[in-house]
Amino acid sequence: MCEVIEAENLLVAYFATQRKRKVSIGRLKTLRARIESSSEEPVYVDITRSSLVRAVELNAGILDWKGSFIVCLQTPAGANKLDENYNWRIPAPLRSRLMQVVKSA
Repeated sequence: MCEVIEAENLLVAYFATQRKRKVSIGRLKTLRARIESSSEEPVYVDITRSSLVRAVELNAGILDWKGSFIVCLQTPAGANKLDENYNWRIPAPLRSRLMQVVKSA
């Protein structure tokens, strides 16, 4: 079975572990490739346009578009809280791998 990491999970993990307040689509593509290639189990990171748009729309006030970047409007402490709220649904080994790859980015 292939596990799926949704765009909002990747975004939340990124903003919870990085000091940066914005991320480009190109950076997300690089992270997706690293996560998918480093996982022992089949995994798909969904960063399709529709998934990214949905993530930003569902998290208005937290995430926003600024040109070709997705911006986190939360402080790092707020992003850590978001990570706890969103990423608990991902199986522990996969979540651990997601966080490890994103932290090393």
